[in-house]
Amino acid sequence: MKIIVDGLYSDDDLLTCDNVGDVLAAADFLQIPLIKTECTDFIVANSNEDTLLADWILLNKYNAMSQSIARRVDFSINLCSSNKINELEFHDFESFLDLKADNNGMDLLKCITSWTEHRKNERKEYFPKLFDRIKLQQLKTKYLNEAERSNKLVKEDYPEILAKISEIKRSRFTEDCSNNHIAITLKRDEFGHQSEYTVSDATEKSLSQINSFDTDYHPVYYPGKENSVVIVQGDKLFAIGGTRPQISRSSTEFWCNCIQTASVTKWIRLRDLSVGRRKFGCTILEGCIYVAGGLEHNSRWLSSVEAYDIDDKMWVWTPSMLQKREGLTLVSFNGCLYAMGGTPNQSRVLRCVECYDGEIWRRIAPMKKTRTDFAAVVLNNHIYAIGGKTRGDSTTASVEKYDPSAKVWIYVASMHKPRSNHTACVSNGNIYVVNSKDHSDVEVYDSVKNCWMLLQLDK
Repeated sequence: MKIIVDGLYSDDDLLTCDNVGDVLAAADFLQIPLIKTECTDFIVANSNEDTLLADWILLNKYNAMSQSIARRVDFSINLCSSNKINELEFHDFESFLDLKADNNGMDLLKCITSWTEHRKNERKEYFPKLFDRIKLQQLKTKYLNEAERSNKLVKEDYPEILAKISEIKRSRFTEDCSNNHIAITLKRDEFGHQSEYTVSDATEKSLSQINSFDTDYHPVYYPGKENSVVIVQGDKLFAIGGTRPQISRSSTEFWCNCIQTASVTKWIRLRDLSVGRRKFGCTILEGCIYVAGGLEHNSRWLSSVEAYDIDDKMWVWTPSMLQKREGLTLVSFNGCLYAMGGTPNQSRVLRCVECYDGEIWRRIAPMKKTRTDFAAVVLNNHIYAIGGKTRGDSTTASVEKYDPSAKVWIYVASMHKPRSNHTACVSNGNIYVVNSKDHSDVEVYDSVKNCWMLLQLDK
């Protein structure tokens, strides 16, 4: 009290590092803003990296926060500096999280988990409230999977949080299945180049043209010898890889590693693949285009996998599959990649299936039938493998689906015709299959009735 009174009626420097905390507490209790300001200024002036967090806690406790200190804490104290952060009391920890609200959601979860487990018995009641700060909808599915599988607090103590994560994953799965377009070839120019694309809208039962590429060679969506892949994402087409037809003759001499995108009618050249390849698997998962396997220019079978981040416009390598193969089909399901079938050499056709969960590839139940050059889609929490070649030139009309809960493949109704090198999509709860060459020959699968019917598309 003497220091406070002397501070009000003299100009002497009475504050020290030892007494400033007590003076600030008394000034706050007596509601003397002038002294509180003096204490705040003293703390800011004498703060350093070693005392920064303690200074911030003291100012926060007595509502005397300095923006300078807050900015330094936000900048200097890492969210995952567990030794410092774990000692904070709940009120201070909440205030610290307010500073870090824009940080990566997974780092936020790790920080909250570490703080709770530091004194679990007294703190675990706060965990659900703190967990609500995490913007789960913004987390990639692989991080949701990690929280679901690896976080003991979530896994063992809070079934309601597990249910929330599962619901978000289910809603994303439904969105992934809602794409109702198939990209298919309409015609080529006199030299055999791809000149136009056609997009089939399964709901409207119509075809629309998209202009040719702007570059001097054109990846061809023809899932046979000159294979490249076209992926539809929103209003964009991404054309990836394939072979380069030679003008002088019909043979193909090397494989393009080009990736291009079209929005409406404009084609834009994007960053190339790391490895030129054809007859590879391709799908989109969480804003990334994944390509797996295929054949390189020297007819070398590949097991490598790379991912293109659509927002960052960069390719990155991801772990390779266990099995080298071309002619495989790749689908995304429940935050994971599934690589199915294909051929590892010129004489064998595979029925093996691998699953990539964001960390490693592992084998799961194989398909009932060997398949290559086939189509696959996800519908109603099942993966459907449709048609394809079984060996040599033998083509099948059979269809089977994978039940992830039972971990088994089950045959469903076969198509009307054997098919290979075809495309498929899901729309309004049905599967649509379109031949690459004959666009009018379309089959539609009704999963409720377990039957296929023919559909005529208007040209």
